[in-house]
Amino acid sequence: MIENLVRLVNQAAQGQDDLSAGVIGYGGYSFAFRNPKPNGEQEPYVFTVGSSKVSAFDIRGEINLPSRILNSKTFEEMISENDLRAPIYGGKIKTLLPTLKFGGYEKLFFTWMFVKTPQEHTFPATFYYGPSGLAIGGWYSEDYEEDNQFYPEFLNIINYSPFSMEYKELEALCDALKSALDKVPATDYYAQYGHDVGTSLMGVKRGKPFISEIGKRRTKAFLQKFYNNIDYDPALD
Repeated sequence: MIENLVRLVNQAAQGQDDLSAGVIGYGGYSFAFRNPKPNGEQEPYVFTVGSSKVSAFDIRGEINLPSRILNSKTFEEMISENDLRAPIYGGKIKTLLPTLKFGGYEKLFFTWMFVKTPQEHTFPATFYYGPSGLAIGGWYSEDYEEDNQFYPEFLNIINYSPFSMEYKELEALCDALKSALDKVPATDYYAQYGHDVGTSLMGVKRGKPFISEIGKRRTKAFLQKFYNNIDYDPALD
């Protein structure tokens, strides 16, 4: 399993993506995505316990987040351009990980990934959409061997922590992940996203993203009918 992971990320770093294996790359970076809670057999090195946020996916726009949230009275006012991109990136993740479950309280999706950089840095990370938007998470170096959390053989292929990155390195990482994901087509889906002021239905329909406020958690029948009746906002094209 470990050998196959290494082979796939090395190939993606050289421009050989494998969407069926959830592995993509760009500019010497590679990202191997895995479902942290699959229906089938779990790969022993895949887990998300103890991870924390490293950087906003929109790292340049993160500085505006606190004031925007503070000055917003409704969920619609809180929505940024980055948030409007989130459903599309969720659809791209669904293409890579068809069995990943979407939706929940302050969570649209949450996935595990293994990263390799052009500097030969290798480390586990997470990619998710939560209350602060699209973000990359990870572990500090000291966490790798703490309480034997990580699969022993997996420790041998980790040589770095994303928390060691300077701002410019994080910028490059986020840009590479965006460019890699932009090569992946988005799969249609919808999911309920709970937040402090209600519930939103988020997803992709015929390749277009949408975020619609539905007030509270709804039944599957309601959601299917709502989704079927969604009209597009030309601003999202």
